[in-house]
Amino acid sequence: MSSGAFGKRDFDEAMDLAREWQLDRVELTGGMSRRDDMDEKVAGVSDLDLMVHNYFPPPAKAFVLNLASEDGEVLETSRAHCRRAVDLSQAVGATHFSVHAGFAARVKPEHLGVKIPAEARTNKGRAAEIFEESVRELSAYAKERGIRILIENNVVEPGNLVDGKNPMLLLAEAPEIVEFMERMADDNLGILVDLGHANVSSNSLDFDRTEFCKMVAPYTEALHLSDNNGRRDSNKPFDKASWIVDAMRHFDPSYVVIEAYRLDRNEVEGCIEAVREAYVA
Repeated sequence: MSSGAFGKRDFDEAMDLAREWQLDRVELTGGMSRRDDMDEKVAGVSDLDLMVHNYFPPPAKAFVLNLASEDGEVLETSRAHCRRAVDLSQAVGATHFSVHAGFAARVKPEHLGVKIPAEARTNKGRAAEIFEESVRELSAYAKERGIRILIENNVVEPGNLVDGKNPMLLLAEAPEIVEFMERMADDNLGILVDLGHANVSSNSLDFDRTEFCKMVAPYTEALHLSDNNGRRDSNKPFDKASWIVDAMRHFDPSYVVIEAYRLDRNEVEGCIEAVREAYVA
């Protein structure tokens, strides 16, 4: 279960709710309040199986994590954050650390979830080169610590298209993901497929989400699960009637994360039953 499901900014409150709901596996993600002792606090949790994802732990100063940035300061801050996250992953006994694919844009925190201005874009080819360099460095660092690196597919919402195309968001379509993985040829690297992202991007970029799943499945080690209306990545819950159940069956992941946000107990149970429908029934 993603920590976003609990709707709590305080780490202790989120973990207490996980225990109350009898959930023993939690992926820690962005959205929590920063605390000076966060790394020690997380490493001190012994009764829950924890993993670390993307923008966690919360940094001292807010920034947009972008491993493809042409801005030297943003790039080094992003790389340093990921190294810290890998160290924390090792400390909690996790096997993977997952991070979003990069942006060919100068993205600010206020752009996230709204719209990246067209004038913020940078050269996509150069961004891809920087991103691959970042991932190679991160994967080598992680491999020494027994942590696998997973890259999550980006989401392309309609507002981030420029003249009907996607010039800013890396690894949103299956051919690009396959080419990336083949070019990297890294035995410590895999893909985390966010099905909510794929649903939105399939509508924005006019591709078939089922074919997407089939193409990227051989490289996929984990799934993020949430539903939406196909136009905005809203992280809504799902149940056994959702298209997500059939989509999950294309994959044989090491783990799946229910990444729907701000859920109640019944919605949590509905999502869990949907996963069981796909993999146990």
